Amino acid sequence: MIARAEPQYEAQPWRVATAQHTGIDRLLEAVLNATSSGDPRELPRRWAELETELLDHLDFEESEIFPKAEQHLPASVARLRQEHRRIRELVCRMGVSADLHALGRWTALELIELLRAHVAYEEMTLYPLSRSNASEAATLLPAPID
Repeated sequence: MIARAEPQYEAQPWRVATAQHTGIDRLLEAVLNATSSGDPRELPRRWAELETELLDHLDFEESEIFPKAEQHLPASVARLRQEHRRIRELVCRMGVSADLHALGRWTALELIELLRAHVAYEEMTLYPLSRSNASEAATLLPAPID
């Protein structure tokens, strides 16, 4: 299970999200390995773990990080919300493939690539804003790439 917002992190949700990114990345690697494990039970089991953690993480960011960043970086937050919708759709489609034991290595690699690019954008735009005083940080950040 990935990290949840515990009392010491309530003022710093980016710490929770960063820990979640690490856990999700490990689960992505486990799914990738399961695509060639030879054990028919391994892929659906690993996929279910990833799907749960990833969808919980998206909900966490949308409730704890996006609202605080939206007034300072509305275009970046809009882009990330759109990416979250795409990720959810892809995860839903891939989940059916995983259940049918038809999720291939290349498809898993595509998801990994998409999620790593998404995380890099979040960490470049939103997380610096979350780590410091929001109005101060907004003046220090590069212009959004929107």
